[in-house]
Amino acid sequence: MPNIITHTLFADEMLEKLNNELLTSRKQLFEVGSNGPDFLFFHNLTPTSFLKTNKLRKLGSAIHKGKINEFYRKAIDIIRNEKDPEIQKDINEQVEVVTRNALKPVEQEMQERAAAKGGKK
Repeated sequence: MPNIITHTLFADEMLEKLNNELLTSRKQLFEVGSNGPDFLFFHNLTPTSFLKTNKLRKLGSAIHKGKINEFYRKAIDIIRNEKDPEIQKDINEQVEVVTRNALKPVEQEMQERAAAKGGKK
């Protein structure tokens, strides 16, 4: 799995390609989001706790072993269900930009795989 810098470099490349002022103004949040559940591995990490497991590290491992695209899809669903209208408007605009430009090929592949599985029954 690529480390944090690889995820961040990719996020920065996407920001450049998307050329979206609002996303660029929130570059740090975009970079953190690009790391998916990896941040869970580093919560309260100290030299003495490095090899110990905790609930958040277990959750991070479970997400990594599972379907990471489902993680993002659920995150987007939660964001879309935000109750504050100002936050909702802002987030929906950005989710649409990212979904349209970055996740479309992934979603298409997932739909093709689902269709192929359905055809094999």
